[in-house]
Amino acid sequence: MRILIAISSVLLVPTAQAAEGPNILLILADDLGYSDLGCYGGEIETPHLDALAKDGMRFERFYNAGRCCPTRASLLTGLYPHCAGIGHMTYDAGEPGYRGDLKKETKTLAEVLKAADYQTGMVGKWHVTPHTNPDSDSSNWPRQRGFDYFFGTLPGHGSLWEPAGLYQDNAPVEVSDGFFYTDAIADAAIKFVNKATTKEDPFFLYAAFTAPHYPLHARPKKIEKYGGVYDRGWDAIREQRFTKLKKFGLLPSHAKLPPRDEGSIPWKDETEKRWQAHRMQVYAAMVDEMDQAIGRILSALDHSGVSENTLVVFLSDNGGSPEGHRDNTVERLEIPWKSALIPKTAPDGRPMRPGDMPNVNLGPADTYGSYGLRWASVSNTPFRRHKAWMHEGGIAAPCIIRWPGNVKTVGQICRDIGHIIDLMPTFLDVAGSKQDTSLPGKSLRTVLDGKTIDRDFLAWEHEGNRALRKGHWKLVSEYPGTWKYFYPYPKNGAWELYDLQADPTELNDLAPSLPEKVKELNALYKQWAKESQVVPWNQLSNKQI
Repeated sequence: MRILIAISSVLLVPTAQAAEGPNILLILADDLGYSDLGCYGGEIETPHLDALAKDGMRFERFYNAGRCCPTRASLLTGLYPHCAGIGHMTYDAGEPGYRGDLKKETKTLAEVLKAADYQTGMVGKWHVTPHTNPDSDSSNWPRQRGFDYFFGTLPGHGSLWEPAGLYQDNAPVEVSDGFFYTDAIADAAIKFVNKATTKEDPFFLYAAFTAPHYPLHARPKKIEKYGGVYDRGWDAIREQRFTKLKKFGLLPSHAKLPPRDEGSIPWKDETEKRWQAHRMQVYAAMVDEMDQAIGRILSALDHSGVSENTLVVFLSDNGGSPEGHRDNTVERLEIPWKSALIPKTAPDGRPMRPGDMPNVNLGPADTYGSYGLRWASVSNTPFRRHKAWMHEGGIAAPCIIRWPGNVKTVGQICRDIGHIIDLMPTFLDVAGSKQDTSLPGKSLRTVLDGKTIDRDFLAWEHEGNRALRKGHWKLVSEYPGTWKYFYPYPKNGAWELYDLQADPTELNDLAPSLPEKVKELNALYKQWAKESQVVPWNQLSNKQI
């Protein structure tokens, strides 16, 4: 059944909202790299997000948890992901911080804002529980965790034409011909906005798009729009983005572009240039289509008369993903929790063609592939590494905040640091709710007011990759063997030390010359890890990557 409402029939709804208490719209992209948006130096057309940045503010450096579900668990609870129960992925690794299911004793954003008389809605990807089918435990599904309304998917990935685990509230949804998930998320968001704005209480809406996470699915007309754009290859596009980032002021003039990733090759040596360029075309089309969908949600705010009283936050859950599939395989297809999400056929009955194969152009519903590590390095320009790493390429996200009348430096770049753990304190702050002093984050209202956040440090761990940032110093370590089927070269897991003020792209490792600084930051990391239920990666049971 198709349960979505046509936009044109619901836009012109008079608002009955009270003037006090801002609405909150939190928009999350999936696997979007730091420089993919136009306002972050990218060549992809994103006019609605660019306009959002012009009317609000962009963060020079905003951090996530480096991977899909840890970021979502952290974002939803205001806690570091291990404290929320999802230090790795959504399966049980046998330790409290790695149970793979959102801890029942935590409070979600929806639960705390509901207690503050907010209407609460969620559309899109959930991905904070392993229980994703009608017969499983639904206690950690959105409706049971504070959301009045839910339309979206419970698992981590799926087809945009026929997504796995699609639900309306707690009921499975069957899709009809012409269904496209990016548009469906926008439709459901607009439905919620227009219903919510007929009531006096403010609303909180969490819109979690699955674009541009693989599989790369987009419509032919949008793919054609980017024809020829990527024929110059990843080296040239990466250089172009780096130049624009400096021009926009998102990078200092002294910053240097890191060398090509070890997992990449020079474009001139690529033997399948046309196919490779087409992969990035599809990715760009997905980002473009997401921007158009976001534009429609923002228009619904305008038509409902609530834009001026709505705080909008946009960000990404991690850096661009190096996940690549070759020779008719999809990420070690033998792992059941991965392969179960891949349909055997397309909606029209055609056999599925999973994998990244030069004779198969991605985009249609019978394909299930990715854009690979080489283009992911472009998405993460100007940084090193990718999703799942704690180097800047894995954890630095584009972040835009708009709140009319409440951003002191409209159209400017915020030089202070933000983190997903800051969202809960921020939303409690603007809602006028009592702050939970046990939360590790800080209210971003401070930077909206043009002031600086007083923060001790931030820390990360995922799959043994570790990091801690204190001021402009960053300690980071790469676990030996992380995603070894992408990176066969050995790593020793030693700490690296970077001065991000002098070296924002992590090129000059100061650990050998500043052992005392390494010792100081390592002590902080160890204390944080102990308090945050972090366990050494080699001690976890049933590890799956």
